[in-house]
Amino acid sequence: KCKIYRPYRTGHCSRCNICVTRIDHHCAFLNNCVGSNNQRYFCQFLVYTAWLLMMYICCAPLAKQNVINTIFNGESFNVSIVFIFMFLPFIAAFFFVFVMGLILGQIQTITKNRTFTEIKFSKDTTDDDVK
Repeated sequence: KCKIYRPYRTGHCSRCNICVTRIDHHCAFLNNCVGSNNQRYFCQFLVYTAWLLMMYICCAPLAKQNVINTIFNGESFNVSIVFIFMFLPFIAAFFFVFVMGLILGQIQTITKNRTFTEIKFSKDTTDDDVK
């Protein structure tokens, strides 16, 4: 930990070896700490990721019909194309559920004006101590 004075609600990230104001967590996907300075950008990243996954999940069945028609017509096809349009939508759906969980968690922390760290290590459930 740092041996310097830190303002209230500032935490030290052992992975980045820096102090972050209102540290929420260290994001392995971004390889950066999410705190008061970049929580907005982290939420944008999550929303854009969820939107792209949803677009892929919705558009893949449209292309899947063309792949099925190609297979049944006896035309040659690439196996990787079949994999992309038949199996990856299920993997994308799994990641979509994961990202939506992260988005809901961020909405919870923003509305309660608390961080994941404060919620995780708090002894009580009241929000009176943080204003």
